[in-house]
Amino acid sequence: MDAIGSQLVDAPTAGLEQVLYRLKEKRVALEKVVLQYGEAPAGIKEVFELCRGFERAYTSFINESPVASKIKEAFLGEKGLAGKVKKLPMDKVFELKNVKAVCRQADGYQPSMVAPEKGLRQLSSEALDHITEPVNTCVQEVYNLLVNAAREAAEKAGQHTEAALMGAMPMYVPDFKNVVMPAIIAALDEWKKESEKMAHMLVDMERSYITAGFFRHTTHHRYQKIKQQEQMRAAMAAKGAMADQPKGAVGAVKQTAAKFFPSFGPAAGAPPAGAPPGTPPPPGASPVADDDSDDGKSPPKPANGSMPNVGNAEDFIAGYFDKYVSDDSARFLEAMKWQRRFFVFSESQRVLYYFKSPEDVSKPSGLRGQVNIAECIVEDLDDKGNPRPPNSPPSMAAPDKGHLMIRIRHKDPRGVAVKDHNAIIMRAENIDSKITWLAKLRKAAEPRRPANPQAAAAQQQAGAAGAVGAAAGAPAAAGAGAAQPGAAPAAPGAGPAGAVSGPSTSSLAVSGFGGAGFGFDDGDLSWAKDAEPVLDTHLGEGSAAFRADSVRDSEGRLLPAPQQLLNPLRLKDRLARAGSSSTWEVRYEALLDQFSTDMALYMSCICDTVVITVPKAVVHCMIRKSEKNLLERLFTVIHHLTPTQMENLLREDDVIVEKRKAARAALEDVKTAIFQVQQVLERQNMAAPADRKDRVQMPALVFAYAGIKEKLSPEQYNHYDKIFNATHAPECLRFTCRTCAVAPTAVAAPVELKTGKPKREDVITGSPDNNVTDYIYEKMGMDLHRQPDHPIGIIKQAIYEYFEARNPGLFQKFDDRYPIVSTRANFDEVLVPADHISRRPNDTYYVDANTVLRCHTSAHQAETLRAGHSAFLVTGDVYRRDSIDATHYPVFHQMEGVRVFTEAEWTAAGVTATQLAEKDLKDALEGLAKHLFGEVECRWIDAYFPFTEPSFELEIFFKGKWLEVLGCGVMEQVILDENYKPGHKAWAFGLGLERLAMVLFDVPDIRLFWSNDDRFLKQFRAGDLSARFKSYSKFPACYKDMAFWVSPEFSENNLCELVRSIGGDLVEEVTCIDTFTNKKTGRTSNCYRIVYRSMERSLTDEEINALQERVRKEVAEVLKVELR
Repeated sequence: MDAIGSQLVDAPTAGLEQVLYRLKEKRVALEKVVLQYGEAPAGIKEVFELCRGFERAYTSFINESPVASKIKEAFLGEKGLAGKVKKLPMDKVFELKNVKAVCRQADGYQPSMVAPEKGLRQLSSEALDHITEPVNTCVQEVYNLLVNAAREAAEKAGQHTEAALMGAMPMYVPDFKNVVMPAIIAALDEWKKESEKMAHMLVDMERSYITAGFFRHTTHHRYQKIKQQEQMRAAMAAKGAMADQPKGAVGAVKQTAAKFFPSFGPAAGAPPAGAPPGTPPPPGASPVADDDSDDGKSPPKPANGSMPNVGNAEDFIAGYFDKYVSDDSARFLEAMKWQRRFFVFSESQRVLYYFKSPEDVSKPSGLRGQVNIAECIVEDLDDKGNPRPPNSPPSMAAPDKGHLMIRIRHKDPRGVAVKDHNAIIMRAENIDSKITWLAKLRKAAEPRRPANPQAAAAQQQAGAAGAVGAAAGAPAAAGAGAAQPGAAPAAPGAGPAGAVSGPSTSSLAVSGFGGAGFGFDDGDLSWAKDAEPVLDTHLGEGSAAFRADSVRDSEGRLLPAPQQLLNPLRLKDRLARAGSSSTWEVRYEALLDQFSTDMALYMSCICDTVVITVPKAVVHCMIRKSEKNLLERLFTVIHHLTPTQMENLLREDDVIVEKRKAARAALEDVKTAIFQVQQVLERQNMAAPADRKDRVQMPALVFAYAGIKEKLSPEQYNHYDKIFNATHAPECLRFTCRTCAVAPTAVAAPVELKTGKPKREDVITGSPDNNVTDYIYEKMGMDLHRQPDHPIGIIKQAIYEYFEARNPGLFQKFDDRYPIVSTRANFDEVLVPADHISRRPNDTYYVDANTVLRCHTSAHQAETLRAGHSAFLVTGDVYRRDSIDATHYPVFHQMEGVRVFTEAEWTAAGVTATQLAEKDLKDALEGLAKHLFGEVECRWIDAYFPFTEPSFELEIFFKGKWLEVLGCGVMEQVILDENYKPGHKAWAFGLGLERLAMVLFDVPDIRLFWSNDDRFLKQFRAGDLSARFKSYSKFPACYKDMAFWVSPEFSENNLCELVRSIGGDLVEEVTCIDTFTNKKTGRTSNCYRIVYRSMERSLTDEEINALQERVRKEVAEVLKVELR
């Protein structure tokens, strides 16, 4: 006990019980503080706990913090892997000029080679080479994010220990980061190499194997479209006299189908339409008729390749059915959405076609779908959607539509019956129609006797001779061998060269090289656009084309490739531009162009595959491995530490040591005071009533620790006030603390507040604690929030107007508060913990040890409450040392809002004080969000702020994503009790005006708000929230890299502050792009990239070089680092 504390103070005996009560209350508070600080770490157990704290922090950062969003952006964002791959110049790779050069060189300059397999392979490899750089960049970006997350986790490991999570004081051991980071970076380097290796293997895998099924799919698609058009034109040309035409609407449709639709017609060898029975086939017609054989290909085609007779309308049956396509059984029939369609069935072809209406039968684009009945099973369904036994007759008496269903499904569960579906369900209009159609469809679906093996072999050989390599493995891919496992992949090719005739005046002869030609009307090629395969390849959605399900047989093998046909539209365009060029050269170029188009489409699928698979490789090889294995690496490092290194590692921050010491000393003083009061009370109780004293002498220390300042002399009060408000003293000792303060009987009188811009000598002082630069001082007094036509002023005024409309005359507005505040106002009065990271000079601008540039407008909360204001909005510029990029600036603007409620208000509402404050707060701020952004969706996120409980963050769904708007909550009661009147409740919120303005006005760079350029400022007008920033010419950036060995005292915020003080607003971004640790020396080197760009002009090399040289010099001298 010091001399002043030993001074005696006269006090009434009757008040000693109250004094003892307060002292015990103070002892409880101090015991909590002592318990919170705990014992100083002294053994390996604490080190291991720090390692586990690091693991918890690191896992949290990479999975939940903004790091997780940045990793996702590196994978799928516009500036990430997906965006960079999307912007690759693939069109240049597949330009015809490049394709010709590569193919001719790869094929040995042989112009007769029309299956440029090697050349297209080489093009594929060349295209994949472009993907390597985005892949490497993606891996590097994720690596940098993980290193930064690990560095932050090492700094905050003490806050994530088990004891800290349960309420104990976090351990602050600065050397922990310096010890573990080299091992962490070495491990991440190792996993980065694994990620790069795996990612490159995925790209090389696409280089080594080109999927055959994809090109088989494109070849079949083009072949079917072109052949369909050929058949249609041939059918339209066959206009013979029609005898015995069917009568009625359906008959007319059947006749139309026989005349015009390409695939309709009787079996090959049938007599001409209108011929009497027994008439032989016309000359040249195929003698092969439908012999009930089944060679696996339906409909059957004439052996000699001639077109079938299409004049017999009796080959068809037509009628309306309700249709529903299903991939499984007909369950949940009541929920099915039926579609009415017009069906036509060709008995000889064994193919079922359907249209929207009979009028669509004759239209080239009228066909909606077709089903090859030869490959399907026809089932009669009951009213529950279950198939009836094959031999059971259909129900004849059922009145409802449930008994009128027929299901047609592919024999192979993986096969496709129509479009992409395995089955189709038809519902007849009546039972007679169902019976007729069911009988015909079942007959067509019956298996037929095996085809003549010799004829089948001859047909297969003929097909293989005219086929072209469709994909990997051409020419092998063109035949059945392409489906064999392990077949060597190859690019799409064409068949052998042959005679090519020039176009006639009325038509274009179109075929593959050496293929049979057929004519097309020169002016009607609109259908040819549909012949080109089109796939939505976004993020792997083109995988169906890779599987090529539509061109596989029932056993999953690829069907033989058809003849490679040249799209006539492509040839027409080439001929129109060719001029006097040879026809052969034009056809060759058109074919190469067609190949390159397919290859480009294939490569787009590959790019989307890479965008999906590479992130998986990075997640597996780097992210997940670091989650699981970093702790083991740290344990290995700890086990190899010497006793001296262990002691240095566990050395706590001096502030923590001093605070622990001060808390324990204060606790001992309080225990002494309690003992002295108890002794006096015991003597009083043991004395005779006549001997008891009305007043006693007690040491001043007793009343000081009891918080009864009225009993202290000015000297005693000043002495203990200085002790209790010392830097390391426990907060609960202060005379204003709620655990000891006497409740005020009246609100303090308003005090005169400073306004305006401070003088330079008041900001940049000679104090050793001062860290304010001239660059920051120049921003003071600009008052962007007080300029009505500035975006910041527009946002401020819009918020003012909203609260005025909601509560007229209630809120007082302040926007000229002095920016220099005390540490007490900035931190203590809003309950920021004494050891909070924001108090460090690394994050805050200190004028001197007790004065700062305000970090938030909450610094004026307590003084405004003390002035008697119950509802107010405070707006001003705030200052924080921060990183440099497009969304961070050391000076920005905030608005603080507070509203106080009385007991009468929550009593009248029938709710608790907290419930009333929370409801009014959320209603007010949701309304504000909609006032600024329109009818947006809002959501509330639980949060933590020292000065509110409960605390929330408001997010809005704006422009397709969730955006954080502001933080808020119900004010901590101690703030009201100490600065306002007892028995009240209040809410408070704080929001950043730049954040709102950037989102609302589409401003991409925060530096623009400080620009004097009229091209920016004249885009905005007071009261106009609809303005959107229109970018003017963006000047080129200049990149400068700087590497140096870091020291233990190095801080990235200090680097950014130094760079900004030299380069000012010319500095657009400062980013750590690489970290290297020397395994022998343990020293760490960081490489930072500084991006210089002016918002108003182009920078010259001379001025940037001069700036960079100054930066290098200052970094070495001020930050004490060694440049490399």
